[in-house]
Amino acid sequence: MTGQNQRGFRVYIIDTHVHVWARAEVPQPWIDPDTMAAIDRDFSPTNYTEALEESGHAERVRGTVLVQTVHSTEETEYLLSVAAGSTRIRGVVGWVDLLDPEVDAEVARLRALAGGSKLVGIRHQIQEEEGDGLLAHPRADQAFDALESAGLAFDLVIRADQIEAAARVAAAHPRVTFVLDHLGKPPLATKNQLLLDEWAGNLRRFASSPNTFAKLSGLSVEANWSTWEAVDMAFPVATAVDSFGAEHLMFGSDWPVLRLAGDFRRWLATVEALTGHLVENQRNDIWCGSAQRAYQLDMTDCEEGQGHAGV
Repeated sequence: MTGQNQRGFRVYIIDTHVHVWARAEVPQPWIDPDTMAAIDRDFSPTNYTEALEESGHAERVRGTVLVQTVHSTEETEYLLSVAAGSTRIRGVVGWVDLLDPEVDAEVARLRALAGGSKLVGIRHQIQEEEGDGLLAHPRADQAFDALESAGLAFDLVIRADQIEAAARVAAAHPRVTFVLDHLGKPPLATKNQLLLDEWAGNLRRFASSPNTFAKLSGLSVEANWSTWEAVDMAFPVATAVDSFGAEHLMFGSDWPVLRLAGDFRRWLATVEALTGHLVENQRNDIWCGSAQRAYQLDMTDCEEGQGHAGV
């Protein structure tokens, strides 16, 4: 009965958080060969398809969004070239230097490339920066004005201590769509409820702006990789549903990084279990509809997914 509720409701999926890399073309220096042995190799769209087939959900995943991993326009070009040859890849969240005075011209250049029409967002590795990083940069307003001008979403990959700053920025730029990756990385591994409550308060502040979305992704990597259980994710997922509403939440696998702490089947089953009490329209938003709205994806799969199994 996976993918259906008691009334046979069928939900198709847009996986909003997928990575691919070919390190001969774009190095990935963040991968530690000792602690990250499970992802210490190249990963292609074919490998992703194989993972879907192993999970038993290949037919349900109708679209994916590729997401950057390094600050490199070369990687963005690579992701767009990959997307150009794929019907399943519906969008690319790449990287450009948002502080570059010529950023508008750079975005135009990328959009003119093969696959360039699939550029739907930009991400910056704020989690690696001291303090609030780009969010507190003296020219941050310029950066987000550039995103507004380009009509691109901004994926926030940030630490839990940076969510408060993200909330301020999102409120100050209401015409930019902000997508919070991995729910802002709640400190699950600590099992410290005081820290989790602090994260939850900041998440609610971020979610209070109507231009914000968040991904149910990456949580297993924030927990203990070898011992986590679905119940460990119950508090952050319930907090996210209560804060954003299903219409601003979306599923993301974080493949292949999720291999550090499980596999596609297990993460999808976890999200299904923790959101299975929601009504049909809410489930459809999380699995498909919210992604369409956040990234302005041109597809009808979400509407088709509201039929019964076997359609």
